[in-house]
This record gives sequence, structure tokens and C-alpha cells, in this order.
Amino acid sequence: MNTTSHTLPSAAGPVVPHVERATSMVTGQPILIRCECPLGRDHTYAEWRERFGDPAPAE
Repeated sequence: MNTTSHTLPSAAGPVVPHVERATSMVTGQPILIRCECPLGRDHTYAEWRERFGDPAPAE
């Protein structure tokens, strides 16, 4: 049983356009992905998961 409590993205705050930052594994160049999640600031996927957890069910 998972007892970890996470704030759901829909309840986290206002939606403000920003970017999710990633790095290409092939070229090493930055990749900027338009994002409108409740974090409301530029972030990485790891930062998003730290705040909201992993909503995807385990396979």
C-alpha cells in the first residue's frame, strides 16, 4: 500500500505557460517543451515528479 501523499497537479496552483527543459541524448543540445502545468515556472521532468509524484500506474 502506497502511503505517500502528493499534491495533484490540478490542485497545485494557477496554470502559467512555461517550458519543461530536457537534454537530447543524441546531440546533448537542450530541448524546450511548451508546458502549462501548475508549477507555473520552467522545470525539468524530475522537478515535476518531485512535486507531484508519478501518476502513471506501474506495469
